[in-house]
Parts: sequence; structure tokens; C-alpha cells
Amino acid sequence: MTYLAQIYYEKEFIIVNLDYTLLTEEDLTTNIYRQLDDISACIEHVKNYLVSRGFKESELQVAVSGGSAGGHLSLLYGYLVDNPPLEVKFINVCIGPVNLDVDDYLLIQNDNDTLPDLEPETVEKALQHREKYVQPVVTDQWILRYSNLFVGSKYTNELQSMLKDGKIDKNNTKYKELYDKAKYGFPINWMEGKNIPIFAFYGGKDRLIGFVQFSRLREAANKYGNTLEIVYSRYGDHALSEFEHKEGIKAAKDFHYTMLKFSEKYFTKY
Repeated sequence: MTYLAQIYYEKEFIIVNLDYTLLTEEDLTTNIYRQLDDISACIEHVKNYLVSRGFKESELQVAVSGGSAGGHLSLLYGYLVDNPPLEVKFINVCIGPVNLDVDDYLLIQNDNDTLPDLEPETVEKALQHREKYVQPVVTDQWILRYSNLFVGSKYTNELQSMLKDGKIDKNNTKYKELYDKAKYGFPINWMEGKNIPIFAFYGGKDRLIGFVQFSRLREAANKYGNTLEIVYSRYGDHALSEFEHKEGIKAAKDFHYTMLKFSEKYFTKY
């Protein structure tokens, strides 16, 4: 990482890490919009600091990047938030969900079923054999809790009633109401009319965010004409820590070089 940090530094890119507000039992008021405000506040703070150090505000530029839920937030921020403190030049979605439809969380049951690539024909062929894939045990509970972020935890005490034998009961009236509200927080529903370039990274052994989520992102990008580039690690897991294969090491390098390529392409040079 020291080597990679040096590369970013030499190309005059600054990386800032943000801790956004989480939904907790102590604070059930947290919602997705508060989290998006956190990102704006962070960008505003960094912008003001750099201006105070002599940088020209007109020359400052930003990209947003995140992993897992952070990837979801990054994509949502870029496409949903109007008038951010700095114009978002591109977005990195690293193993991030793009919608909360429970049927779009299909995961491999064993490593022999990892997809060799994420080409459309490969994904389509895999979807024809859905019996090979499973949903993680926690998917339904997780989706309900995550959906709650979009409605300010209004249904926190009623989440259990939306489950039947541990699975979401799609006929439940409260679930339908929750889903109708939560879908406005699905990034793919906001990609029409904007084209902020997207760089996405997904792992074949991910046991939480599967290949269908990337497929949905690509479908939206193709539908609305958004620029999308993908780096896929067949042996990468949700923590991107599977590097015992040469392909995994190559994917890790490809991730950073693609990030640098996007930075050099979409950041304006002054």
C-alpha cells in the first residue's frame, strides 16, 4: 500500500477517508439522506482546508469511491445529490449493491462455480441455472434493515412482521410500502439524464454482493448511456482479500491502475 500511496501522491491526488453516520439502536433517526449530507460536509471541509492552504477553488476536483455499502452511497451521491461542494468527476463502486431487490442477491455455493468473467453472455448463462446459486442466510433481514435507512427507521419495530419463516413476505402490505419508498434510494433509479463515469470492481467469490448486482448496474448504464468500466477478480471475496491466485493479484493491480487511469482521464489538468 505504501507503494500505491506513493503513486497517487506523485500524480498529485489526495485520498480522504470518511466515516459516515451509522444507524444504531441508540440513534434510530439516521437515514440515507443524513449519510449523503455527511459526504457533502466532508468534501466542503476538505475544499475549505485546501483553499486556506493556497489552492484555487476553481481548480479543485473530486471523485467519490466506496466499498460495499460505501459503494452504494458513492453511486447514490454522484447521481442523486444536486450542487455538491465540488463537481463529482467520476465514481468508484467497489463490491457495492445497486438495488435492494431480494431476488438480485444470488451467490455461488462453491468456488468451482465462480464466473470466469462478467460478460453479458456469461451472466445470462449463469442466470439460466439459478439452482446453482443461493441467497446468504442474512439477506432478508439485512435488506429490511438497510431499506429502513431510506425511510428514517419508521418501520424498525415492525421488521419481523415482514418475514415469514425468515424470508421476506412480498405480499405483506408493510413490506410493499417500505419497498416503494426504499426504491428511491436505489442508485440505478437515478442514472437517467446524467453521465458521471463509473468504475466498478466485483469479486467472483463474494458471499454478500453477487454478480447479479453488477449485471443490474450494467443494464442501467447501457439503458441510460452511462460510461461504465469494470474490473473483475474471479477469486476476490467481499473483503477483496483473496490474492492467493495470480488472477487475484492481477485484479488488485488492475483496480489501482484503472483508478489512476480514470483520475488522469476525467480530472481536468491545469
